[in-house]
Amino acid sequence: MLLTFEKIREVQLNEKKDELQALPENFFDDAADYLRARHGTDEGKTALKILTNLFERRLKKVANMASIYYLAGKVPDNLSPVEVKVYSDLISALRKGDCEFRARFADKAGFEDKSPHCNLMEPSEDASPVEEKEKGSVGDMVKVTFVMDTPELMTPDMQTCTFKKGDCATVSKAFADFLKKSGFCSL
Repeated sequence: MLLTFEKIREVQLNEKKDELQALPENFFDDAADYLRARHGTDEGKTALKILTNLFERRLKKVANMASIYYLAGKVPDNLSPVEVKVYSDLISALRKGDCEFRARFADKAGFEDKSPHCNLMEPSEDASPVEEKEKGSVGDMVKVTFVMDTPELMTPDMQTCTFKKGDCATVSKAFADFLKKSGFCSL
């Protein structure tokens, strides 16, 4: 695709919506070529500012999604390859922090130190959270596909989440059974 200044601006304006927007294929690679071709020009400088704003806006959305969805096992759509890596790293860090907190304070606070993610391997030793989505099940986790939009649900970990028809998530077997029985998903 031949990237133009107008297309860069259009992508930036679309990204102002709440949801992470789908990018044209190879968008950031094409943007790098565009910037190289216009290096030192006013148009190139303005385009760089727009692209920087776009990437920062998308990273904020990715970080927010990671903090919301890491316990539910949901992986967002429309991630660029760089964003997939950022998302996977954030999920791994959140899971590690969750497990360390639970291990350190479980005895003192009187709650179980089990989290559905504490038995998962680190991405370097096993699959990344994005790869886990593709596997279908992890430990006592099960991949489900939602057949309808859900209301706000409370997970077994006391987190709230909602899902849209067609979303896939890796959830605990017990939660998957509840979702299936309620007609929200298929296994």
